[in-house]
Amino acid sequence: MDLAKITGWFDSTAFDVYNAEDETWDTVIYGQIHPADDFITAWNRMSIRRTFTTTPDNELPEGQYTIRECGTQDVFIVGQRNRNYHDGSHYKTSYVIQPAYLNIQVLNPAPAGPGDDPGFVINTDLGTYFGDIEFVSQAELEGAKEEKFAQSLIMLPRNAPVQRGMLLSDGSNEYEVENVYVDAGILFCRVTDRPLNFINIVYTEKTLPVYDPVAGDMASTDIPYNVTAEFHSLAYGDVADQDIKTGDVMMSIRSNWIGISPKLHDTVLYDSNVYTIHRIDRDSRNIKWLLTCRR
Repeated sequence: MDLAKITGWFDSTAFDVYNAEDETWDTVIYGQIHPADDFITAWNRMSIRRTFTTTPDNELPEGQYTIRECGTQDVFIVGQRNRNYHDGSHYKTSYVIQPAYLNIQVLNPAPAGPGDDPGFVINTDLGTYFGDIEFVSQAELEGAKEEKFAQSLIMLPRNAPVQRGMLLSDGSNEYEVENVYVDAGILFCRVTDRPLNFINIVYTEKTLPVYDPVAGDMASTDIPYNVTAEFHSLAYGDVADQDIKTGDVMMSIRSNWIGISPKLHDTVLYDSNVYTIHRIDRDSRNIKWLLTCRR
């Protein structure tokens, strides 16, 4: 008895396989979609999954994790694979699949310079992938008053090159990636939709004065850096001591976007105005410098 032939009798629906490298549908395989129970993820949320089955000679090519039903044009992210055996014979392959309704662009905002002087940030397009987004909750912006933003989960194929701190765009909104994990072979990105107000500034490091024998006087050498920061209209961090005054400017800089550790009394040139760093904090995840700047 040929179990592969028998069980594969109904695996006859045609599916295109998406090649993410050249963004084309270049392979056709045959299989069948089955309903499945709701699946509980690591974040204790419900996600409607289905099962895709196919014969051993119709498995997805290695490294490809997106399929499209040729008839309906419905797109699915392909997750965990399971091969079924009987008496040592491989007769069926099943996959966890997730519906994908959106095109998600992966953007990597990062400076291109060396670590000690990274320079301004360049937003690099890392490709577009099929995915889906689901709202999770609403939270308050850290350190802000009466400012809320949505937290969501974006599901992508696991070959999408997403890391924490990158941006994901669905064509209408941009989302900052807070966390990334793989669940049942599918990439889950925990994101927020808070506005990202990136600005380019000139950060000047103030150095201690040293004696200049030629000039016969004490002199200091200021070192300027081109840096991309994020502008905040409200106070970041703990302001219970009323250390924030009217006119202060709030900025945050990711640690890997600046080649030095900020110091009090260094200056920032922004929008033709020079500000002095009055206060320095760190965010709760310890990945950003939080600067209170005063004119």
